[in-house]
Amino acid sequence: MTAMTDPTRRREALTGMVRRSPLAATVIVHWGLFWAMNAADKVLNGTDLGLFTWHGKDRGAQFGPYFADMGLPTGLTGPVLHFAFLWEAVAGALFLAALARPHLLTAAFVVSAVTFTGFSAFDVVAGDRAELLEHGTYMALLLVCWKVAGRYGQFR
Repeated sequence: MTAMTDPTRRREALTGMVRRSPLAATVIVHWGLFWAMNAADKVLNGTDLGLFTWHGKDRGAQFGPYFADMGLPTGLTGPVLHFAFLWEAVAGALFLAALARPHLLTAAFVVSAVTFTGFSAFDVVAGDRAELLEHGTYMALLLVCWKVAGRYGQFR
């Protein structure tokens, strides 16, 4: 019986969220897609997908010199990027799952804040002030979005 009502409850949660606040739902979808696309960029850069070729940022070329400057083996670039891919995919999945399960929304925002904090720390160590500004801006936007989603009762 619970299994039959679970999808109904999730559907009601989703439609209720969209009805209550289309803006909050849009914010949640935005961050879900943001993280999903960022994750995909880690593994699809330069890949021909048939309809188009994915031209993202070549993080391997970017991270190699960072690691060399820090005295770390450049061979760590691949594993670090794969970890980032998995982490960002989880962040995106949390946001998208929160559309049907609003109790996941706080975790999605916390994972995102931890991610931007980690990226910012790496930017400082690597000496990349442009990336630091970018990640700081994303963190500020994330906090504004947290307030928007929270204001409309999206957190449980």
